[in-house]
Amino acid sequence: MKKILLLTFISIFSIQGAVITREGMIATANQYIPPINEWTPVVDKTSLSTKWQSEYKIKKNGGNPPYNKMPYCWSGFDTPSELKSRVERAKNPLPAGGYDTRDFDYCRDYIAGIDCSGFVIRCWGFNSYVDYQSSLLNYALEIEEEALKQGDLLRKSGHSIMYVSGPLNNCNIYESQARGEDIAPYYPGVTNIRRNISDDYTPYSIFPQFSDESPEDGELVDLPEGETTIDISLTIKASGDINTTGVRMFIQKDGESEKNIGDVSLDKKGDNTWELKKEDFDVSEGGNFTVKVIATENWPTALGLRLTAWK
Repeated sequence: MKKILLLTFISIFSIQGAVITREGMIATANQYIPPINEWTPVVDKTSLSTKWQSEYKIKKNGGNPPYNKMPYCWSGFDTPSELKSRVERAKNPLPAGGYDTRDFDYCRDYIAGIDCSGFVIRCWGFNSYVDYQSSLLNYALEIEEEALKQGDLLRKSGHSIMYVSGPLNNCNIYESQARGEDIAPYYPGVTNIRRNISDDYTPYSIFPQFSDESPEDGELVDLPEGETTIDISLTIKASGDINTTGVRMFIQKDGESEKNIGDVSLDKKGDNTWELKKEDFDVSEGGNFTVKVIATENWPTALGLRLTAWK
């Protein structure tokens, strides 16, 4: 008797009650790329420097406002609406960003925009600027290139990119660029482009990862005569601790309603690694099965962060 067991993969996580999906990350990213709401800078200089001038110049200095792009600013963490408010306010308006803003300490207080890491953090659902650059790696898990999915991170020293799709030598990405050579006209800021990503980038994901599925995805299971059950198992790896009481497994057969599979075992195998197993699952009637697993990752209360992955 033969059966097919299909394991599907859907990932979500929630922050302070808001559910964040990979699709939601892309939707957030799209709020930052042109055309965003038009904005007109009141100034293009900062008190930090008498020499520095924004690439987003005011009209009398040769600029062509209004602008509709989200500017780059090193250490910046603005949303598009925050940018518009900060550059257009009547009292103490700020200039928009530029490629050399890294020359200034704490320029976020003096120049408006968002940098590469801040942009990815915003797309991931973080609303706090505190320690945001280390958050990228503290709350993410290093993964293999083959495991990359939309919303994951590509990171090298000094730059962060949000991956969408495709091979790294020609992949679709979102990033906040300090320099705008890839965009005409030249304006540093957030863009969605396709380009080659060099080998010095490392892939990361904020989602718990699943591996060692048994049966494997799409595997045709051929049971010995007289046997009617199989064991279903997989490995869960996370960058934090799994909430063991929140791990569940669901089964859906041939378009029928999804059902909680019932008792499962969850055994810790190492640092941040667990094996989830359902023994003696009845497949005597044959057919196609979809297995779905929910695993919730715990984080410090101060972050208000809960990561949930579906397999």
